[in-house]
Amino acid sequence: DRQWAWLWPWVGRGSVGGGGKRAVLAGGGQIVATPSSFSAAATDFYRNLYAQWAGRGARLVVLPFNQGSAQDVRALVEHIYGPLALDLDFIVPFAAISEVGLELGEYAARSELAHRIMLTNLLRLLGEVRSQKQRRGFDSRPATVLLPLSPNHGTFGGDGLYSESKIGLEPLFNKWESESWSTYLSIVGAVIGWTRGTGLMSGNDLVAAGVEQLGVRTFSQKEMAFNLVGLMHPLITDLAQRQPVWADLNGGLHTVPNLNTIT
Repeated sequence: DRQWAWLWPWVGRGSVGGGGKRAVLAGGGQIVATPSSFSAAATDFYRNLYAQWAGRGARLVVLPFNQGSAQDVRALVEHIYGPLALDLDFIVPFAAISEVGLELGEYAARSELAHRIMLTNLLRLLGEVRSQKQRRGFDSRPATVLLPLSPNHGTFGGDGLYSESKIGLEPLFNKWESESWSTYLSIVGAVIGWTRGTGLMSGNDLVAAGVEQLGVRTFSQKEMAFNLVGLMHPLITDLAQRQPVWADLNGGLHTVPNLNTIT
């Protein structure tokens, strides 16, 4: 049987989307990973990850990649479909940049970079995968895209263009129907709730217990990783080939009024 292939682009060690790599390696999957910071420490981390978790047939390729660069986006996908000779089955594009304390009128170069990484070049990445599949006639094995959505539609406040970047992904659910790429990409959107200990939320860990007293379910990184891996089960991917899937994993965070005063 053909081994399934995953792309985990620009994910740091503390990312909510990074935990599923262990399960994929244990199951013998092939992963192309691009750490958010390519360094000796990053390559050592992935080397140890593979040594500890890789099952029979597993493959882990670690590449340098700047998701803020359109040139890098194109080169990465060309390398996957060219020299690596892989056809992607899953894309987990959970790259994110924290923006703290930036309100309307205060956006600067970092905000624009974050928006490009979390939205513009994410869409560009998906377009490049679609083009490679179309060029090679791979129209019977769509890649499942696990979209990182958020219940934060401005409710936290002071986080730059984060909300705009996440909301900007939601039209893909309609475009899957209205545009011409549904035979190459399937959409599974995960609305990620409060996940403790991640790079984006670690500053709010101290108030997580108080948020749970308000009826919100917060998650550890392992719990959220378990949920996300579940969305890559064949039953879900089969469903996503017929229509996009929206998975609400937000734990009731949207029900809390005045969330910005708590965080």
